Amino acid sequence: MQLTKSVITLVLLMLIGCATTYVEPTGPDTATITFSNTSASDIGVQAFSVAENYSGGKVTFNKPRLFPREELNVRVKADQAFSFFFQFSLTTGNGAKYCLMPVTFTPKQDRRYIARFSASDDKLLRERSIPNTGRRGEGADI
Repeated sequence: MQLTKSVITLVLLMLIGCATTYVEPTGPDTATITFSNTSASDIGVQAFSVAENYSGGKVTFNKPRLFPREELNVRVKADQAFSFFFQFSLTTGNGAKYCLMPVTFTPKQDRRYIARFSASDDKLLRERSIPNTGRRGEGADI
C-alpha cells in the first residue's frame, strides 16, 4: 500500500514539474477550446508539449486550475494534434485518490470545441452531450 502511494506521488510530482507557459497562437489557422468544469470540485487542466506521445513536459495555461462551474477558453493551432489533461485529487479519511485523464485530438480551423469534465468523490468523468456541427460560432464536443 505504501509503495502504491509512493509511486502515485512520484508520477504526480513528475507531471507537476517541468511546466512551461502556454502561448496562444495568432492568425487565421486556429481553433478554440473551452475547458469546462461542471463539478463541485476544483480540477486541474494543462497540456503536453508533444501531443503525439504526451512527452516534452507540461504546458500550463494562464489558469491551470478550474474552480467549480468555471470555464477557460484557449486558442490552439488548427490541423495539428493537441493533447491536454484534466487532473483531480481528493484526500479523505480513507486516503488519497488521484485521477489524470489525457485527451488528444486534431482541431479544425475556425472551429470551437468544448471539453466538459466533472469530478466526484471517486472518479473523474469526461461528459458527452449531443455533438453539433462545430462551425464558427458553434461548439463541438471533444
